Amino acid sequence: MSILAGMVWGQVEGEGLLRDEVYGRKFGMALTMDVAFPQYEPNGAAVIVIVSGGWYSWWESEYDKPYEADLYLANGYTVFWVRHGGAPRFSIEEGLEDVRRAVRFIRMQASRYGIDPARIGVTGNSAGGHLALMLGLTGDEGTAEAKRPIDRVSCHVAAVAALVPPTDLSDMAWSSPRVHKRYRKYPGLDISQKEAARLSPVKVASADDAPSLFYFAEDDEVVPPAHGDWLSEALERSGVPHRSFVFANAKHWPGEENFDRFQGDALAWFNEYLRAESKP
Repeated sequence: MSILAGMVWGQVEGEGLLRDEVYGRKFGMALTMDVAFPQYEPNGAAVIVIVSGGWYSWWESEYDKPYEADLYLANGYTVFWVRHGGAPRFSIEEGLEDVRRAVRFIRMQASRYGIDPARIGVTGNSAGGHLALMLGLTGDEGTAEAKRPIDRVSCHVAAVAALVPPTDLSDMAWSSPRVHKRYRKYPGLDISQKEAARLSPVKVASADDAPSLFYFAEDDEVVPPAHGDWLSEALERSGVPHRSFVFANAKHWPGEENFDRFQGDALAWFNEYLRAESKP
């Protein structure tokens, strides 16, 4: 039975919002997400928004009705606002495992949320975009012999839209002799070169990756637009559908107008790859 069947609009927080859904637990803590439902004509597809900046993840009341989700909701998408275990307590790799678990959980609960498990997309900004790409490029089918049912479920996503995402952590990692001091404020980057390669989208691209949209900013000193060139080359070699764009005269936060442009293009991307006939 869909959770929507028992939902009365205006009688839940945020009107059509489920706050702090628990998708997992570790070290005595709950891993949570918010779920926002479209009020009219749901299209059966879902967009996961990764809550992450600098590989930190947080809970704030502003996410009760995040404006980043409004465009998706208005077009019939169910939106999952996923938080992960973040720095400095948890590593980037552990955060990635959390968001993989979130995808598995959402897929297991698809009928409850009123979505098609084959039509799940993911988006994020900066570190959230990095994790979104890693989901799209490293999804797996689950482990058939796993003891826990959730670990037998696929964490594949059908499409990715990422804004200013790091795509190669090699020279951002503290272990690099070329690391810039600006990256020292991100404890998640205290990793070896082996770990950096394992966590770099450009290093893990393969033919079965999800179609990926990624936008960068011309004057971004944190994630220079070359990251987009590197990922485009890797996906081109693998034959993966992708699109890259660079905002002119923009920094790491490219501004509201550019963000709105990204959101509109991300919606079009999801409309294309999360259609009812699409496959995971």
